[in-house]
Amino acid sequence: MNHKHSYDKPRRSSTELPIGLMLLAILGIAAYLFVAGAFSGERNNVAVYLPKTTASDPR
Repeated sequence: MNHKHSYDKPRRSSTELPIGLMLLAILGIAAYLFVAGAFSGERNNVAVYLPKTTASDPR
């Protein structure tokens, strides 16, 4: 009997395509955000206020 399936050979799976697509998607999103930020007329100044720290008694 001739079978089309060969169970003795190891199966190879390529991860090049999913990783390539992921990198292209990341680059595309980064480029979109960069271009949109460059052409945006609004400039917002962001200030971060940190809480004041007090000296504690280390025991």
